[in-house]
Amino acid sequence: MSNFPQHVQQAQSLLQSTLDDGRIKLKFISTIGTGAYGTVLLAERLDDYYRPLGELYAVKCLPKYGLDDRQKAFQRREIALHGLASSHQNIATVHAIIDSPATIFVVLEYAQAGDLFSMITEQFKYIDNDELIKSVFLQIVDAVQHCHRLGIYHRDLKPENILCTAGGNNILLADFGLATSERRSGDFGCGSSFYMSPDCHGALTHRKVPYCTKRNDIWSLGVILVNLTCGRNPWKEASLTDETFSAYLREPDFLKTILPISDLTNYILKRIFTIDPIQRCSLDELKQRVMQVEKFTLTPSQLKHAHKAARQAAAATSSAAASAVANRIQQQQVDLQQQQMVVPPPPPPNAKELGSPKRPRVRQRANKNDKLPLTPPTTPPKEVNFQHLRRVERKPNLKKVAVPVESSDSSCNSNETDGSFTSKQPESLLTPLSTPPASPNDASPKFNSTTKSSAFSKLTQIFKPSRFHTGTPEQQAMNIDVESDFGDQIDQQIERVSYPSALAIDINGMTK
Repeated sequence: MSNFPQHVQQAQSLLQSTLDDGRIKLKFISTIGTGAYGTVLLAERLDDYYRPLGELYAVKCLPKYGLDDRQKAFQRREIALHGLASSHQNIATVHAIIDSPATIFVVLEYAQAGDLFSMITEQFKYIDNDELIKSVFLQIVDAVQHCHRLGIYHRDLKPENILCTAGGNNILLADFGLATSERRSGDFGCGSSFYMSPDCHGALTHRKVPYCTKRNDIWSLGVILVNLTCGRNPWKEASLTDETFSAYLREPDFLKTILPISDLTNYILKRIFTIDPIQRCSLDELKQRVMQVEKFTLTPSQLKHAHKAARQAAAATSSAAASAVANRIQQQQVDLQQQQMVVPPPPPPNAKELGSPKRPRVRQRANKNDKLPLTPPTTPPKEVNFQHLRRVERKPNLKKVAVPVESSDSSCNSNETDGSFTSKQPESLLTPLSTPPASPNDASPKFNSTTKSSAFSKLTQIFKPSRFHTGTPEQQAMNIDVESDFGDQIDQQIERVSYPSALAIDINGMTK
Protein backbone atom coordinates (compact mmCIF):
# COMPACT_ATOMS: atom_id res chain seq x y z
CA MET A 1 0.00 0.00 0.00
CA SER A 2 1.33 3.42 -0.96
CA ASN A 3 2.45 5.88 1.74
CA PHE A 4 1.35 8.91 -0.29
CA PRO A 5 -1.72 10.89 0.80
CA GLN A 6 -4.98 10.13 -0.90
CA HIS A 7 -4.99 13.30 -3.02
CA VAL A 8 -1.49 12.48 -4.30
CA GLN A 9 -2.53 8.95 -5.25
CA GLN A 10 -5.58 10.28 -7.06
CA ALA A 11 -3.47 12.79 -8.99
CA GLN A 12 -0.91 10.15 -9.97
CA SER A 13 -3.70 7.90 -11.23
CA LEU A 14 -4.43 10.58 -13.85
CA LEU A 15 -1.08 10.08 -15.58
CA GLN A 16 -1.36 9.22 -19.30
CA SER A 17 -5.03 10.22 -19.24
CA THR A 18 -6.63 13.12 -21.13
CA LEU A 19 -8.47 16.15 -19.73
CA ASP A 20 -10.93 17.83 -22.10
CA ASP A 21 -13.37 20.54 -21.10
CA GLY A 22 -14.25 21.67 -24.64
CA ARG A 23 -11.83 24.61 -24.61
CA ILE A 24 -8.49 22.92 -23.97
CA LYS A 25 -7.32 19.31 -24.26
CA LEU A 26 -4.46 18.14 -22.05
CA LYS A 27 -2.65 14.84 -21.58
CA PHE A 28 -0.96 14.30 -18.21
CA ILE A 29 2.66 13.14 -18.60
CA SER A 30 4.42 13.13 -15.21
CA THR A 31 4.41 14.50 -11.67
CA ILE A 32 6.25 17.77 -10.97
CA GLY A 33 5.69 18.10 -7.23
CA THR A 34 3.36 17.39 -4.35
CA GLY A 35 2.16 19.51 -1.45
CA ALA A 36 -0.04 19.37 1.59
CA TYR A 37 -3.17 20.40 -0.30
CA GLY A 38 -2.46 19.58 -3.93
CA THR A 39 -0.30 17.96 -6.60
CA VAL A 40 1.26 19.53 -9.68
CA LEU A 41 1.32 17.46 -12.89
CA LEU A 42 3.06 18.11 -16.18
CA ALA A 43 0.61 18.11 -19.10
CA GLU A 44 0.91 18.45 -22.86
CA ARG A 45 -1.70 20.25 -24.94
CA LEU A 46 -3.51 18.37 -27.71
CA ASP A 47 -5.35 19.63 -30.77
CA ASP A 48 -8.92 18.80 -31.77
CA TYR A 49 -7.72 15.45 -33.15
CA TYR A 50 -5.83 14.67 -29.91
CA ARG A 51 -2.43 15.20 -31.50
CA PRO A 52 0.34 16.82 -29.40
CA LEU A 53 1.00 20.48 -30.10
CA GLY A 54 4.31 20.69 -28.22
CA GLU A 55 2.94 23.06 -25.55
CA LEU A 56 3.61 22.08 -21.92
CA TYR A 57 1.65 23.26 -18.90
CA ALA A 58 1.81 22.74 -15.15
CA VAL A 59 -1.59 21.61 -13.87
CA LYS A 60 -2.25 21.97 -10.15
CA CYS A 61 -4.76 19.37 -8.96
CA LEU A 62 -6.74 20.50 -5.91
CA PRO A 63 -8.96 17.75 -4.41
CA LYS A 64 -12.51 18.62 -3.40
CA TYR A 65 -13.16 15.73 -1.02
CA GLY A 66 -12.20 15.45 2.65
CA LEU A 67 -11.91 19.20 3.20
CA ASP A 68 -13.49 21.28 5.92
CA ASP A 69 -15.00 24.69 5.31
CA ARG A 70 -11.75 26.48 6.14
CA GLN A 71 -9.72 24.47 3.63
CA LYS A 72 -12.36 24.95 0.94
CA ALA A 73 -12.18 28.67 1.56
CA PHE A 74 -8.40 28.53 1.14
CA GLN A 75 -8.83 26.83 -2.25
CA ARG A 76 -11.27 29.42 -3.52
CA ARG A 77 -9.06 32.24 -2.20
CA GLU A 78 -5.91 30.79 -3.80
CA ILE A 79 -7.52 30.52 -7.23
CA ALA A 80 -9.00 34.01 -7.04
CA LEU A 81 -5.86 35.78 -5.80
CA HIS A 82 -3.49 33.98 -8.17
CA GLY A 83 -5.71 34.74 -11.13
CA LEU A 84 -5.87 38.39 -10.11
CA ALA A 85 -2.08 38.75 -9.84
CA SER A 86 -1.04 36.57 -12.80
CA SER A 87 -0.97 39.48 -15.25
CA HIS A 88 2.54 40.40 -14.07
CA GLN A 89 5.45 39.12 -16.15
CA ASN A 90 7.17 37.63 -13.08
CA ILE A 91 4.11 35.75 -11.82
CA ALA A 92 3.07 32.37 -13.22
CA THR A 93 0.14 32.82 -15.62
CA VAL A 94 -3.17 31.08 -14.94
CA HIS A 95 -4.36 29.83 -18.35
CA ALA A 96 -7.52 27.98 -17.34
CA ILE A 97 -9.47 26.64 -14.37
CA ILE A 98 -11.35 23.37 -14.90
CA ASP A 99 -13.82 22.26 -12.25
CA SER A 100 -14.60 18.52 -12.16
CA PRO A 101 -16.74 16.60 -9.64
CA ALA A 102 -13.71 15.44 -7.61
CA THR A 103 -10.87 17.84 -8.50
CA ILE A 104 -10.22 21.44 -9.46
CA PHE A 105 -7.55 21.71 -12.18
CA VAL A 106 -5.61 24.97 -12.36
CA VAL A 107 -3.67 25.15 -15.66
CA LEU A 108 -0.51 27.22 -15.07
CA GLU A 109 2.48 28.39 -17.04
CA TYR A 110 5.22 25.75 -17.07
CA ALA A 111 8.81 26.68 -16.12
CA GLN A 112 11.22 24.17 -17.68
CA ALA A 113 14.25 25.28 -15.59
CA GLY A 114 12.69 24.13 -12.32
CA ASP A 115 12.52 26.17 -9.14
CA LEU A 116 14.93 28.59 -7.51
CA PHE A 117 15.81 26.13 -4.75
CA SER A 118 17.37 23.64 -7.19
CA MET A 119 19.19 26.46 -8.95
CA ILE A 120 20.80 27.49 -5.65
CA THR A 121 21.52 24.16 -3.98
CA GLU A 122 22.17 21.87 -6.97
CA GLN A 123 23.44 23.98 -9.82
CA PHE A 124 24.97 26.86 -7.78
CA LYS A 125 23.86 29.19 -10.52
CA TYR A 126 24.35 32.44 -8.60
CA ILE A 127 27.59 31.89 -6.69
CA ASP A 128 29.99 34.84 -7.32
CA ASN A 129 27.64 36.20 -10.01
CA ASP A 130 26.61 39.52 -8.55
CA GLU A 131 24.85 40.88 -11.63
CA LEU A 132 22.68 37.79 -11.93
CA ILE A 133 21.91 37.89 -8.19
CA LYS A 134 20.83 41.51 -8.50
CA SER A 135 18.69 40.83 -11.57
CA VAL A 136 16.89 37.81 -10.12
CA PHE A 137 16.30 39.36 -6.70
CA LEU A 138 14.88 42.56 -8.20
CA GLN A 139 12.48 40.44 -10.28
CA ILE A 140 11.27 38.78 -7.10
CA VAL A 141 10.81 42.15 -5.41
CA ASP A 142 8.86 43.48 -8.42
CA ALA A 143 6.50 40.47 -8.33
CA VAL A 144 5.89 40.87 -4.57
CA GLN A 145 5.38 44.61 -4.93
CA HIS A 146 2.81 44.00 -7.68
CA CYS A 147 0.89 41.70 -5.34
CA HIS A 148 1.02 44.21 -2.49
CA ARG A 149 -0.37 46.95 -4.72
CA LEU A 150 -3.34 44.68 -5.43
CA GLY A 151 -3.81 43.97 -1.73
CA ILE A 152 -2.45 40.40 -2.02
CA TYR A 153 0.08 39.12 0.53
CA HIS A 154 1.82 35.84 -0.29
CA ARG A 155 2.89 34.67 3.22
CA ASP A 156 4.88 31.73 1.78
CA LEU A 157 7.77 33.30 -0.09
CA LYS A 158 10.63 30.80 -0.47
CA PRO A 159 12.84 29.46 -3.31
CA GLU A 160 10.63 26.38 -3.68
CA ASN A 161 7.70 28.62 -4.69
CA ILE A 162 9.72 30.66 -7.18
CA LEU A 163 10.04 29.09 -10.64
CA CYS A 164 12.88 29.70 -13.08
CA THR A 165 12.90 30.21 -16.82
CA ALA A 166 15.64 30.95 -19.37
CA GLY A 167 18.13 28.78 -17.51
CA GLY A 168 17.61 30.61 -14.21
CA ASN A 169 17.90 34.14 -15.54
CA ASN A 170 14.19 34.90 -15.11
CA ILE A 171 11.79 33.94 -12.34
CA LEU A 172 8.05 33.36 -11.87
CA LEU A 173 6.31 33.68 -8.51
CA ALA A 174 3.88 30.80 -7.90
CA ASP A 175 1.91 28.88 -5.24
CA PHE A 176 -0.60 31.29 -3.72
CA GLY A 177 -2.00 28.61 -1.44
CA LEU A 178 -1.40 30.65 1.73
CA ALA A 179 -1.95 34.08 0.18
CA THR A 180 -4.42 36.44 1.80
CA SER A 181 -5.97 39.80 1.22
CA GLU A 182 -5.94 40.69 4.93
CA ARG A 183 -3.41 43.34 5.93
CA ARG A 184 -3.25 41.97 9.50
CA SER A 185 -3.72 38.33 10.39
CA GLY A 186 -3.95 36.20 13.49
CA ASP A 187 -3.08 33.02 11.61
CA PHE A 188 0.28 32.45 13.29
CA GLY A 189 2.81 29.96 12.02
CA CYS A 190 1.60 30.36 8.42
CA GLY A 191 4.40 29.50 6.00
CA SER A 192 7.82 27.84 6.24
CA SER A 193 9.79 28.19 9.47
CA PHE A 194 13.06 29.18 7.71
CA TYR A 195 11.38 32.20 6.05
CA MET A 196 8.84 33.13 8.70
CA SER A 197 9.19 36.44 10.56
CA PRO A 198 9.29 36.41 14.37
CA ASP A 199 5.98 38.29 14.50
CA CYS A 200 4.35 35.62 12.30
CA HIS A 201 5.93 32.90 14.42
CA GLY A 202 4.42 34.61 17.46
CA ALA A 203 7.07 33.53 19.98
CA LEU A 204 8.09 37.09 20.92
CA THR A 205 4.53 38.41 21.30
CA HIS A 206 3.05 35.17 22.65
CA ARG A 207 0.61 35.35 19.72
CA LYS A 208 -1.47 38.02 21.35
CA VAL A 209 -1.04 40.67 18.67
CA PRO A 210 -1.94 40.10 15.00
CA TYR A 211 1.01 40.45 12.68
CA CYS A 212 1.37 42.52 9.52
CA THR A 213 1.26 40.25 6.46
CA LYS A 214 3.01 42.83 4.28
CA ARG A 215 6.00 43.14 6.64
CA ASN A 216 6.13 39.36 6.92
CA ASP A 217 6.74 39.08 3.15
CA ILE A 218 9.61 41.59 3.40
CA TRP A 219 11.27 39.45 6.09
CA SER A 220 11.03 36.43 3.79
CA LEU A 221 12.74 38.39 1.03
CA GLY A 222 15.73 38.95 3.33
CA VAL A 223 16.18 35.20 3.84
CA ILE A 224 15.94 34.65 0.06
CA LEU A 225 18.70 37.24 -0.45
CA VAL A 226 20.97 35.25 1.91
CA ASN A 227 20.14 32.11 -0.09
CA LEU A 228 21.16 33.74 -3.36
CA THR A 229 24.42 35.24 -2.09
CA CYS A 230 25.69 32.49 0.25
CA GLY A 231 23.76 29.36 -0.69
CA ARG A 232 22.53 28.77 2.90
CA ASN A 233 19.98 29.95 5.47
CA PRO A 234 20.87 32.40 8.28
CA TRP A 235 18.96 30.33 10.90
CA LYS A 236 16.40 27.55 11.24
CA GLU A 237 13.65 29.77 12.61
CA ALA A 238 13.37 33.30 13.94
CA SER A 239 12.60 32.40 17.54
CA LEU A 240 14.42 32.56 20.86
CA THR A 241 14.90 28.79 20.80
CA ASP A 242 17.27 29.11 17.84
CA GLU A 243 20.86 29.82 18.93
CA THR A 244 21.85 31.63 15.76
CA PHE A 245 18.86 33.94 15.87
CA SER A 246 19.38 34.61 19.57
CA ALA A 247 22.99 35.55 18.82
CA TYR A 248 21.76 37.92 16.12
CA LEU A 249 19.43 39.60 18.61
CA ARG A 250 22.39 40.20 20.92
CA GLU A 251 24.75 41.35 18.14
CA PRO A 252 23.20 42.91 14.98
CA ASP A 253 26.45 42.32 13.02
CA PHE A 254 26.53 38.65 13.93
CA LEU A 255 25.64 37.57 10.37
CA LYS A 256 28.89 39.08 9.09
CA THR A 257 30.86 36.73 11.34
CA ILE A 258 29.27 33.54 10.00
CA LEU A 259 28.57 34.52 6.37
CA PRO A 260 31.00 35.89 3.72
CA ILE A 261 28.86 38.97 2.99
CA SER A 262 30.00 42.49 2.19
CA ASP A 263 29.32 45.49 4.40
CA LEU A 264 26.57 46.85 2.15
CA THR A 265 24.84 43.46 2.05
CA ASN A 266 25.07 43.25 5.83
CA TYR A 267 23.45 46.68 6.15
CA ILE A 268 20.55 45.67 3.86
CA LEU A 269 19.98 42.52 5.91
CA LYS A 270 19.92 44.52 9.16
CA ARG A 271 17.26 46.81 7.64
CA ILE A 272 15.18 43.77 6.72
CA PHE A 273 15.70 41.65 9.86
CA THR A 274 14.35 44.31 12.19
CA ILE A 275 12.39 42.93 15.13
CA ASP A 276 9.92 45.82 15.09
CA PRO A 277 7.80 45.41 11.93
CA ILE A 278 7.16 49.13 11.74
CA GLN A 279 10.90 49.86 11.54
CA ARG A 280 11.41 47.26 8.78
CA CYS A 281 12.41 48.67 5.40
CA SER A 282 9.88 49.07 2.61
CA LEU A 283 10.05 47.44 -0.82
CA ASP A 284 10.98 50.70 -2.52
CA GLU A 285 13.91 51.21 -0.15
CA LEU A 286 14.96 47.58 -0.60
CA LYS A 287 15.03 47.91 -4.38
CA GLN A 288 17.02 51.13 -4.22
CA ARG A 289 19.68 49.72 -1.88
CA VAL A 290 20.04 46.46 -3.83
CA MET A 291 20.63 48.36 -7.06
CA GLN A 292 23.55 50.17 -5.39
CA VAL A 293 25.36 46.96 -4.48
CA GLU A 294 28.38 46.10 -6.61
CA LYS A 295 29.59 43.07 -4.62
CA PHE A 296 27.29 41.01 -2.42
CA THR A 297 30.07 38.81 -0.96
CA LEU A 298 33.64 39.40 0.23
CA THR A 299 36.47 39.59 -2.25
CA PRO A 300 39.34 37.08 -1.89
CA SER A 301 41.52 39.76 -0.26
CA GLN A 302 38.77 40.68 2.22
CA LEU A 303 38.06 37.04 2.94
CA LYS A 304 41.60 36.57 4.29
CA HIS A 305 40.84 38.97 7.15
CA ALA A 306 37.29 37.70 7.76
CA HIS A 307 36.11 35.61 10.67
CA LYS A 308 37.00 31.93 10.69
CA ALA A 309 33.36 30.84 10.42
CA ALA A 310 32.87 33.13 7.42
CA ARG A 311 35.96 31.70 5.70
CA GLN A 312 34.75 28.16 6.35
CA ALA A 313 31.31 28.98 4.96
CA ALA A 314 32.85 30.49 1.84
CA ALA A 315 35.18 27.50 1.35
CA ALA A 316 32.32 25.02 1.76
CA THR A 317 30.17 26.89 -0.74
CA SER A 318 33.01 27.18 -3.27
CA SER A 319 33.88 23.50 -2.95
CA ALA A 320 30.28 22.42 -3.45
CA ALA A 321 29.94 24.73 -6.43
CA ALA A 322 33.14 23.43 -8.03
CA SER A 323 32.03 19.83 -7.51
CA ALA A 324 28.62 20.57 -9.03
CA VAL A 325 30.20 22.27 -12.05
CA ALA A 326 32.59 19.33 -12.57
CA ASN A 327 29.75 16.84 -12.38
CA ARG A 328 27.69 18.88 -14.80
CA ILE A 329 30.57 19.08 -17.31
CA GLN A 330 31.21 15.36 -17.00
CA GLN A 331 27.55 14.57 -17.60
CA GLN A 332 27.53 16.81 -20.67
CA GLN A 333 30.57 14.99 -22.05
CA VAL A 334 28.92 11.61 -21.48
CA ASP A 335 25.79 12.77 -23.26
CA LEU A 336 27.87 14.09 -26.14
CA GLN A 337 29.74 10.79 -26.46
CA GLN A 338 26.50 8.86 -26.53
CA GLN A 339 25.21 11.07 -29.30
CA GLN A 340 28.44 10.67 -31.30
CA MET A 341 28.74 6.92 -30.92
CA VAL A 342 29.96 5.32 -34.16
CA VAL A 343 27.23 3.27 -35.71
CA PRO A 344 28.61 -0.12 -36.93
CA PRO A 345 28.57 -0.42 -40.71
CA PRO A 346 25.83 -2.56 -42.22
CA PRO A 347 26.71 -6.13 -43.26
CA PRO A 348 27.89 -6.67 -46.84
CA PRO A 349 25.07 -7.26 -49.30
CA ASN A 350 24.24 -10.72 -50.55
CA ALA A 351 24.89 -11.91 -54.07
CA LYS A 352 21.29 -11.25 -54.98
CA GLU A 353 21.61 -7.66 -53.81
CA LEU A 354 24.69 -6.99 -55.99
CA GLY A 355 22.70 -6.68 -59.22
CA SER A 356 22.53 -3.55 -61.29
CA PRO A 357 20.66 -0.74 -59.63
CA LYS A 358 17.11 -0.21 -60.67
CA ARG A 359 16.61 2.51 -63.21
CA PRO A 360 14.21 5.22 -62.15
CA ARG A 361 10.86 5.00 -63.83
CA VAL A 362 9.52 8.23 -65.29
CA ARG A 363 6.05 8.42 -66.70
CA GLN A 364 6.63 11.10 -69.29
CA ARG A 365 9.23 13.69 -70.17
CA ALA A 366 8.24 17.33 -70.04
CA ASN A 367 10.14 17.90 -73.31
CA LYS A 368 11.32 15.36 -75.83
CA ASN A 369 14.76 17.00 -75.85
CA ASP A 370 15.19 16.57 -72.10
CA LYS A 371 17.74 13.86 -71.34
CA LEU A 372 15.87 12.25 -68.50
CA PRO A 373 15.91 8.54 -67.77
CA LEU A 374 13.01 6.92 -69.52
CA THR A 375 10.95 3.95 -68.56
CA PRO A 376 12.68 0.78 -69.81
CA PRO A 377 10.92 -0.50 -72.93
CA THR A 378 8.63 -3.42 -72.41
CA THR A 379 7.56 -6.15 -74.84
CA PRO A 380 4.41 -4.99 -76.64
CA PRO A 381 1.37 -7.16 -76.02
CA LYS A 382 0.39 -9.62 -78.71
CA GLU A 383 -2.36 -8.51 -81.04
CA VAL A 384 -5.63 -10.04 -80.03
CA ASN A 385 -8.21 -10.86 -82.70
CA PHE A 386 -11.49 -9.94 -81.10
CA GLN A 387 -13.47 -11.38 -84.01
CA HIS A 388 -13.25 -14.90 -82.68
CA LEU A 389 -15.03 -13.78 -79.51
CA ARG A 390 -18.18 -13.30 -81.57
CA ARG A 391 -18.21 -16.90 -82.67
CA VAL A 392 -18.37 -19.26 -79.76
CA GLU A 393 -17.58 -22.89 -80.30
CA ARG A 394 -20.61 -24.88 -79.34
CA LYS A 395 -20.08 -27.35 -76.53
CA PRO A 396 -21.81 -30.74 -76.52
CA ASN A 397 -23.95 -29.87 -73.52
CA LEU A 398 -25.40 -26.72 -75.10
CA LYS A 399 -28.86 -26.59 -76.60
CA LYS A 400 -29.82 -23.97 -79.18
CA VAL A 401 -33.32 -23.25 -80.45
CA ALA A 402 -34.03 -20.71 -83.15
CA VAL A 403 -36.99 -18.42 -82.62
CA PRO A 404 -38.37 -15.70 -84.85
CA VAL A 405 -37.34 -12.13 -84.13
CA GLU A 406 -39.70 -9.27 -84.82
CA SER A 407 -39.25 -5.57 -84.85
CA SER A 408 -40.09 -3.55 -81.80
CA ASP A 409 -43.29 -2.28 -83.41
CA SER A 410 -44.53 -5.68 -84.66
CA SER A 411 -47.12 -7.82 -82.93
CA CYS A 412 -46.24 -10.96 -81.01
CA ASN A 413 -48.68 -13.01 -83.09
CA SER A 414 -46.81 -15.59 -85.18
CA ASN A 415 -49.34 -15.46 -87.97
CA GLU A 416 -48.33 -11.89 -88.74
CA THR A 417 -44.63 -12.68 -89.23
CA ASP A 418 -43.07 -13.30 -92.64
CA GLY A 419 -41.31 -16.48 -91.48
CA SER A 420 -37.79 -15.16 -92.03
CA PHE A 421 -35.39 -16.89 -89.66
CA THR A 422 -31.72 -17.58 -89.51
CA SER A 423 -29.49 -19.98 -87.68
CA LYS A 424 -26.71 -17.43 -87.36
CA GLN A 425 -24.71 -17.54 -84.08
CA PRO A 426 -26.00 -14.90 -81.59
CA GLU A 427 -23.79 -12.11 -80.28
CA SER A 428 -24.10 -13.18 -76.65
CA LEU A 429 -22.25 -16.02 -74.98
CA LEU A 430 -24.12 -19.18 -74.01
CA THR A 431 -24.00 -20.77 -70.59
CA PRO A 432 -23.78 -24.57 -70.20
CA LEU A 433 -26.99 -26.54 -69.74
CA SER A 434 -27.50 -29.12 -67.06
CA THR A 435 -29.49 -31.39 -69.46
CA PRO A 436 -27.69 -34.00 -71.58
CA PRO A 437 -26.96 -33.16 -75.23
CA ALA A 438 -29.70 -33.85 -77.76
CA SER A 439 -29.38 -36.48 -80.48
CA PRO A 440 -28.55 -35.46 -84.07
CA ASN A 441 -32.12 -36.21 -85.14
CA ASP A 442 -33.41 -33.61 -82.72
CA ALA A 443 -31.35 -30.84 -84.22
CA SER A 444 -33.21 -27.68 -85.00
CA PRO A 445 -34.03 -27.16 -88.68
CA LYS A 446 -32.26 -24.44 -90.56
CA PHE A 447 -34.21 -21.80 -92.39
CA ASN A 448 -33.36 -19.45 -95.13
CA SER A 449 -33.13 -15.98 -93.76
CA THR A 450 -32.68 -12.49 -94.92
CA THR A 451 -30.79 -9.75 -93.20
CA LYS A 452 -32.86 -8.01 -90.51
CA SER A 453 -33.07 -4.27 -90.29
CA SER A 454 -30.87 -2.56 -87.70
CA ALA A 455 -33.97 -0.90 -86.27
CA PHE A 456 -34.87 -4.02 -84.30
CA SER A 457 -35.18 -3.35 -80.60
CA LYS A 458 -33.25 -5.20 -77.93
CA LEU A 459 -35.95 -4.73 -75.33
CA THR A 460 -36.74 -7.70 -73.15
CA GLN A 461 -40.08 -9.40 -73.74
CA ILE A 462 -41.81 -12.34 -72.06
CA PHE A 463 -43.59 -14.98 -74.13
CA LYS A 464 -44.89 -18.53 -73.83
CA PRO A 465 -44.06 -21.34 -76.30
CA SER A 466 -47.79 -22.00 -76.77
CA ARG A 467 -47.99 -18.73 -78.65
CA PHE A 468 -46.31 -20.43 -81.61
CA HIS A 469 -48.49 -23.59 -81.73
CA THR A 470 -50.07 -22.34 -84.93
CA GLY A 471 -48.31 -21.09 -87.99
CA THR A 472 -46.08 -22.40 -90.70
CA PRO A 473 -44.65 -25.95 -90.57
CA GLU A 474 -41.26 -24.47 -89.77
CA GLN A 475 -42.69 -22.69 -86.74
CA GLN A 476 -44.48 -25.82 -85.62
CA ALA A 477 -41.25 -27.80 -85.86
CA MET A 478 -39.57 -25.14 -83.81
CA ASN A 479 -42.37 -25.29 -81.26
CA ILE A 480 -42.04 -29.02 -80.92
CA ASP A 481 -38.38 -28.66 -80.03
CA VAL A 482 -39.18 -26.01 -77.47
CA GLU A 483 -41.90 -28.13 -75.88
CA SER A 484 -39.70 -31.22 -75.76
CA ASP A 485 -37.02 -29.22 -74.01
CA PHE A 486 -39.36 -27.67 -71.48
CA GLY A 487 -41.31 -30.84 -70.68
CA ASP A 488 -43.64 -30.21 -67.74
CA GLN A 489 -42.49 -26.61 -67.49
CA ILE A 490 -44.43 -25.66 -70.58
CA ASP A 491 -46.11 -22.83 -68.68
CA GLN A 492 -42.84 -21.40 -67.46
CA GLN A 493 -42.17 -17.96 -68.80
CA ILE A 494 -39.08 -17.45 -70.93
CA GLU A 495 -37.26 -14.22 -71.36
CA ARG A 496 -36.91 -13.18 -74.97
CA VAL A 497 -34.35 -10.65 -76.16
CA SER A 498 -34.69 -9.22 -79.65
CA TYR A 499 -31.50 -9.34 -81.74
CA PRO A 500 -30.91 -8.40 -85.38
CA SER A 501 -30.92 -12.14 -86.19
CA ALA A 502 -32.41 -15.35 -84.86
CA LEU A 503 -31.93 -15.91 -81.11
CA ALA A 504 -30.31 -18.92 -79.45
CA ILE A 505 -32.13 -19.35 -76.11
CA ASP A 506 -30.45 -20.69 -73.01
CA ILE A 507 -33.35 -22.46 -71.33
CA ASN A 508 -31.97 -22.48 -67.81
CA GLY A 509 -30.23 -19.14 -68.03
CA MET A 510 -33.30 -17.30 -69.40
CA THR A 511 -35.70 -18.43 -66.71
CA LYS A 512 -36.49 -16.16 -63.78
